Amino acid sequence: MPDLAVDGEVFTPSSPGYDAIRRPVNAAFQDVRPALVVRCRSVTDVVATVRYAAATGQRLVPRGGGHCFAGRSSTDGIVLDLSGLDGISMADNRISTIGAGARLAQVYAALHAHGRTLPAGCGPTVGIAGLTLGGGIGLLGRVYGLTCDRLAGAQVVLADGSVVDCDHEREPDLFWALRGAGGGQFGVVTSLRFDTVPEPVTTRIEARWSDVAVDELVAAWQDWAPDAPDEITVNLTLESEPGAPVRATLFGATTLAEAPARELLRGLTDRPCELRGDLPYPC
Repeated sequence: MPDLAVDGEVFTPSSPGYDAIRRPVNAAFQDVRPALVVRCRSVTDVVATVRYAAATGQRLVPRGGGHCFAGRSSTDGIVLDLSGLDGISMADNRISTIGAGARLAQVYAALHAHGRTLPAGCGPTVGIAGLTLGGGIGLLGRVYGLTCDRLAGAQVVLADGSVVDCDHEREPDLFWALRGAGGGQFGVVTSLRFDTVPEPVTTRIEARWSDVAVDELVAAWQDWAPDAPDEITVNLTLESEPGAPVRATLFGATTLAEAPARELLRGLTDRPCELRGDLPYPC
């Protein structure tokens, strides 16, 4: 068996810290026990690990944040932990280069310093790479599209260990496939280049109902939501537990100012008074 020499750390089931690093955030896959977890510090580490996996016949999966609902960042083979590749830079032309191991809290904070942002998710520990490669739905998506729509290029380590840069001009088929296909099946993305957008001022929206006529609420929502402007993104969530009334939550954000946002929401809440919830103005 060939040696695996990397600048980062290699964890086996007998290594101290193995149990902590092997677990993804998604609880559904926290019992999976990989043969190796490689915490990369460089693209060279990624190349070495990809070639090692090919030589040994072990399955390899990249992990950015570890939130994948489909479990694509977990395996009993080799987990390629990209958390060490988390650098973020901004060019004068509004293009930001972001390491595949960066999490959304880091991304938003770094871009905020330049007055820029991305239409991405809400979870602070979600990895930017997995989110982008899977599409990327966020609160600004109705105005700016999916996260992958802002992708301008990427660096990718292919299955043979070669490193390529792709965009609309270079390796255009690979670039097309990366924008939403997800799963890591085309290679290991080590960095992403984004065409950022101006950071807007947003207004948080939240309303709660603890005891409501669910059929009336859902009917009101279905009547109101399809025609809501792109500047507002809200979700209606219904939760039910045995023996307890249904709880409903309206949550989201808008780039509209507070006054027009309140007026817009009255189109939903000014139904029968029992639908009005705990919005910050009187019934």
